[in-house]
Formats: sequence, structure tokens, C-alpha cells
Amino acid sequence: TYCPHFLGGGIGLVASAHLLAAAGGPGLLELDANANPLREAFPVARPTDGMIALTGGVGLGIEEIPRKLLRCATLYRAWPA
Repeated sequence: TYCPHFLGGGIGLVASAHLLAAAGGPGLLELDANANPLREAFPVARPTDGMIALTGGVGLGIEEIPRKLLRCATLYRAWPA
């Protein structure tokens, strides 16, 4: 049984969810229920009915940093460069 918890932004939450899925077997992903703009800006990181839908493709399923978060960036490089 693997039960990680993540209390940060959207990218880390999705990465934790992918790790839990890759580990297989029973488990739960604990996350903070408080408002968090760094998590809520990423649609893929929004739970629906207690579940996070993961993409089946390569990577985390986050294609770009949401524009409203770019003002918070200290270092940003467009991808691909």
C-alpha cells in the first residue's frame, strides 16, 4: 500500500498521481483541500468526485504553464526553444 501526500502546486500533484499509478496496488493520494492558485491553474490537477484523470500519453499531460502563472515565474523558457 502506497499513500503519498502532496501539498503544493499542480505540476507536483500530477507527478505524485502518476507515481502512485505506476506503483500499482492499493493506495490513496492525499492533497490539500485549501484554495491554491498554483494547483487550480492546471485543469489536469483538479480532482472530480475524488479522482484525478491521468493522461495516457508521454509525460504528465501538462503542455504549457498557464499564462496567469507566468507573472510568478522567476525563470521561464518556451518549449520547444
